[in-house]
Amino acid sequence: NILYNSKASTVYAKHYAIYSTSTTAITTNYNDLITISPNVVYWGGTTFLNLGLWKNATRDFNSIALAPVFVSASDLHLTAVNVGIDNKGSGVYSTLYDYDGGPRSATTPDIGCDEFVSLPGFIEPEITDNEALEPTLSIYPNPMSTYAMIAITLGKDSQVGLLVYNVVGELVYKHPDQNLQAGTTNIEFNSNNLPAGIYICKMVVNGEKVVVKRMEIIR
Repeated sequence: NILYNSKASTVYAKHYAIYSTSTTAITTNYNDLITISPNVVYWGGTTFLNLGLWKNATRDFNSIALAPVFVSASDLHLTAVNVGIDNKGSGVYSTLYDYDGGPRSATTPDIGCDEFVSLPGFIEPEITDNEALEPTLSIYPNPMSTYAMIAITLGKDSQVGLLVYNVVGELVYKHPDQNLQAGTTNIEFNSNNLPAGIYICKMVVNGEKVVVKRMEIIR
């Protein structure tokens, strides 16, 4: 987790990256604790002014204190400036993908809800007429209530399979593999038999290329 406090403490109010009146209610580790106030943690009546003092209290041994640099206010991927946050998380067996459906390391994920993007200044290579476009996957509406349209766009004729997983990695839907022509193909998805929640839609192209998207069902 990235726990960020952007409020400065005043005479009348103190602000922290972590605030807990109990010393047993939560367990913390593998966090990025950032605060602009002089206080990092309030824990059961004790204030810790920095991460070192907090670690000395036998807490958050693997945590860090580095200000994250996001791509934008709406894109929570971390840029390559954040080398100190890269691979510093702790893998969770049921968390296979990040917030927006990107693949997540099972052993050393990045701290935060999204994995890193490319280096700043990276320019996508220009695609010529002779090169096939990368396959893309989009879902609308998303979140969905009952029905959604899954749009598959291919640069060349390909065999495509669609699979949907729940947040614990269980396969809950499989669309039969089919040969699709280059261009965009729309497939109607009916979520009536699935409970509300977050899911991952995975597209497999020609048995090897994988594209994933986060999808949400609401009731």
